[in-house]
Amino acid sequence: MDEDGYCIGCGRTIDEIRGWKRSSDDEKTEVLSRVAERQGQSA
Repeated sequence: MDEDGYCIGCGRTIDEIRGWKRSSDDEKTEVLSRVAERQGQSA
């Protein structure tokens, strides 16, 4: 995890990582969109 609380490899928070397996496809898409925004990319 970096100093902002995001995984260095995937860019997700610990809560996003923990909930990934039980997330719906729509929820996963939402998380990936937030990750892209954090990294300055378009989803």
